[in-house]
Amino acid sequence: MDVSQYLLGVRPTLDGLAIEPHLPAEFTDLTVTRVFRGTTYRIGMKRTGERSVSVNGERIDGKVVPAVADGGIVEVEVTF
Repeated sequence: MDVSQYLLGVRPTLDGLAIEPHLPAEFTDLTVTRVFRGTTYRIGMKRTGERSVSVNGERIDGKVVPAVADGGIVEVEVTF
């Protein structure tokens, strides 16, 4: 795992992308674009004090965004 995967908290798993930001307090929001298995994930992160993950507007349980292999774009919103 490289430093960017740790700080940004976006790392590949067998099931998809695990998202768990470890950003310094000065970062209140950030957008990351990651290509994973041929699909582009646009990941917006915002510090709110509440943890949640939404994929294409639908909240999911947990922190792993399921892998999609359609070559399209997946919009992910993360609050932390």
